[in-house]
Amino acid sequence: MLDALEGRGLCQRTRSPSDRRSHILVLTDKGRATLARAKKLVATRHEARLIELLGRDNSEALLAMLAKIAREF
Repeated sequence: MLDALEGRGLCQRTRSPSDRRSHILVLTDKGRATLARAKKLVATRHEARLIELLGRDNSEALLAMLAKIAREF
């Protein structure tokens, strides 16, 4: 899998300077952009599914309640 990601220019492997047996995996600019697009797509689909299940008003109320809980913790 890493070979495929590296082959598409999404990540780069380098040897660890502290341990010759391991590698460090770093996303490239292209990899970071691809990840950002994927996260946005997943969030959009999750939001659409939430609205489908609960309706817009209930989903907005749920998100407001969750935000309030998150602020307290």
